[in-house]
Amino acid sequence: MASLDAVLQSLHGVYQNGQTVKKQTKNLINSIPSLSPKSSSFMSNDGRESKLLQLTGTIPIFFRGTQYNIPVDLYLPEAFPNCPPRCFVRPTSTMLLKNNHKHVDREGLVYMPYLHEWSASRSNLCEVCSNMSSLFGVDPPVYARRPGGEVVQQQQPVQQQQPVQQQQQQQQQQQTPQPPQYNTVVTAAAISTATSTTAAQPPQPPSYHKATRNSLFADSNPNPNPNPTQTNSKKPEDTPIATLTRKLQEHLQQYYNESREEISKQLKVQQKLQGGGEEIARQVEHLNLLKAAAAEQILHVGEKMKELEVYSDEAGKDEEVDPDTLITPADNLSRQMLKLSAEVAAIEDCMYYLDRALSNDTIELDDHLKQIRKLARSQFLAKAHIKKIGELQIGATFHLR
Repeated sequence: MASLDAVLQSLHGVYQNGQTVKKQTKNLINSIPSLSPKSSSFMSNDGRESKLLQLTGTIPIFFRGTQYNIPVDLYLPEAFPNCPPRCFVRPTSTMLLKNNHKHVDREGLVYMPYLHEWSASRSNLCEVCSNMSSLFGVDPPVYARRPGGEVVQQQQPVQQQQPVQQQQQQQQQQQTPQPPQYNTVVTAAAISTATSTTAAQPPQPPSYHKATRNSLFADSNPNPNPNPTQTNSKKPEDTPIATLTRKLQEHLQQYYNESREEISKQLKVQQKLQGGGEEIARQVEHLNLLKAAAAEQILHVGEKMKELEVYSDEAGKDEEVDPDTLITPADNLSRQMLKLSAEVAAIEDCMYYLDRALSNDTIELDDHLKQIRKLARSQFLAKAHIKKIGELQIGATFHLR
């Protein structure tokens, strides 16, 4: 891991979680030794260029029971592992990217659910490469390029093998021909028709197996030498049907994205409307309770108004009363209570003025205390007498204020 440590040292200060970056990178290199780390410049979509850790090399896949190696580049952003890595498929000079691939765009950028659902606590680089190997094993993102520029689009990716293994595989394929794709058969048939055979045999239309052999093993069989001037083959991606299909797919993808955004907006509006409906229902229920309480208060006020009207009618029927008679005591107890109440009030006023005189240094403190003591005793006796009279007149519920 000396090279990894040197690369991370050159990127000091770029990553906030340097230990996590080192740990996951080390685990990935141990799992896939064909990947090697280095520091590289990365241009983001907003035009900002930054220096990041790059893992470049190949990842193994198994396609139809055979192992192949897909060249890839992995860039770790500054916020890693909070953000997923940026993964690219980098075809060599003998490879081409497959058009309209489900998980790889024209620039080689990889899209897959694992990156979309990336989690800093659960996701890691080893699982990223494992998911890419699984997806590319079902649908390889690259195919072989023929020497001389002619492209033969096959379902099999480029495989890195030893020369002995290639010869054995070619011999095995020649013994057991495999059915090619439609475009390959058409191209090989056109080439075979334009090529003359031996003088003893007249030209014959190519059979299915012969067209298959010519299309699949044209790179390994040096005998066929078709005349380029008589070959009128086109690249599969240049045919009108392929162009129309690509345009339809682009329009459908655009329509799908717009529809998904519109559905998301409508779902948010629906959630707001549902929340508003619940709030309106609560407010209506609260207003109904207030309405019922107000109706009860109206009934209570109406009853009190009727009582006041009855009392007013009865009071109007009574004879006029002289105000002087209202303050005249009706009996001896009332007369005595009035006198005692006046005495209590007078003592209260006297105490007040004694306090004023003490404050103004008009009398001495000893004289003040002596007089206050006498007046308080007299006031206490007067109040006790008033309470006694009140209990005789009203009962035990009388309270002296």
